[in-house]
Amino acid sequence: MALLLTLARNWKSIVAAGTLVVLAAAAAWAQVDLRPSIVEVDWHTPAGYDRCAAVITARRPGGLEAWTAGHCATHPFTIVRFFDGHEIYGSTVRVLAISDAIDAAELLLPVDAARERNTPLAVRARMAPPLGTTLAVIGHPVSALRGPNLGRWTMTYARMGETSADPETGAVQYDIYCSRCGPGDSGSGVFDPDGHLIGIVYGVTEIANVAGGRLPDGLYAQVVPVAALR
Repeated sequence: MALLLTLARNWKSIVAAGTLVVLAAAAAWAQVDLRPSIVEVDWHTPAGYDRCAAVITARRPGGLEAWTAGHCATHPFTIVRFFDGHEIYGSTVRVLAISDAIDAAELLLPVDAARERNTPLAVRARMAPPLGTTLAVIGHPVSALRGPNLGRWTMTYARMGETSADPETGAVQYDIYCSRCGPGDSGSGVFDPDGHLIGIVYGVTEIANVAGGRLPDGLYAQVVPVAALR
């Protein structure tokens, strides 16, 4: 309840601050394409398939290190897709670690030397952005799906919210406000206006507009801070 009241109190100030800087932030992001540092991981389900994003953060012998939400790595992967269309079999991907404290998993994507060398890496942010900062979320939300091959590598704008503790584990997390986040965004990279990675999405929650007025109900996503991805 305290979290919801805090969200309600800050909602209008966050909206106002974000509106003033969104165009400038979009111009900064336009200078570099962040999408090649994001991959799509798919797995089969009884209904068809499901998907998450993963963020490439480092080069390792034999492949690329990527991070996704921990719950995404509990299924046998079928396909991993890169932004340029290259695909690798999910069975070749190694799950290096799944954290017990945070909802995050470290993957090793086996690629040849040329792809390892040429794939852009997400640059880690050194600190959390201030409250209200405009952010970019890049992933594969199902809400953006309008056809078999659409909805992938979608950039959604969000705003920085509170830093809080996960109620179950006590681990530090960021809350970000985003109207278009949803299923499929798990593992998405969250980037500050400089294009630096501040963390990965692991959950999305709907919040009611308890403040009243013309503001609609909203969504906030829970984000694992990049400092925890070690």
